[in-house]
Amino acid sequence: VNYYYLLQYDKAIDNYKKSLAQDILEGNNFGIGSGLDNIAIVYLDEGKYDSANVYDLKAIPYFIKSNNQPGLARIYGNRGDILMKLYDAKSAYEFYSKSLAINTKLNITDGIGSDYADIGAMYLDLAKDTAKKFIVSPSMEMNKEALLQKAKYNLMKAIEPDKESGDMQVQMNLYNILSETEEQLGNYRTALKYHKDYTSFKD
Repeated sequence: VNYYYLLQYDKAIDNYKKSLAQDILEGNNFGIGSGLDNIAIVYLDEGKYDSANVYDLKAIPYFIKSNNQPGLARIYGNRGDILMKLYDAKSAYEFYSKSLAINTKLNITDGIGSDYADIGAMYLDLAKDTAKKFIVSPSMEMNKEALLQKAKYNLMKAIEPDKESGDMQVQMNLYNILSETEEQLGNYRTALKYHKDYTSFKD
């Protein structure tokens, strides 16, 4: 039983920790990294971002040791998600970029789409950050219009890879974010088009 998908997070963590203990005994670096990453993802979904951060940081060296590049790209992307929840856009962008570099090199289509979508969503969050909660790099210090254009640029680059992946949930989420971005830009007709694309996956 996959308790994670049943939203039974405590049981999911218990199972992941049992599997992790076995991988530690066997010296399975990839298994250890995956176990730590799985626990981090559960904590992320629970909103326990500090705990997610701790396990995620522990996982990265094991993926590097195992030289599993697709796994490393995935965990770099997950790290970006956690850092965004911790309002550190500067570091999040660095990890999204690392993930994108690996996925591009290996031509992992769904990973490329996910990375561009993550970067686009990051810029959208920054555009809406009127309270200036996020830590940003100097290159991210731009006005709302410029941030929205950066969001749009990256989200558009995610469309084709996401279509190729065939994952309807991923495409639905992308069109939803694109619709919001276009609405923020005042492009209401385009926003409506993307909203219709979004709802077509819900129907």
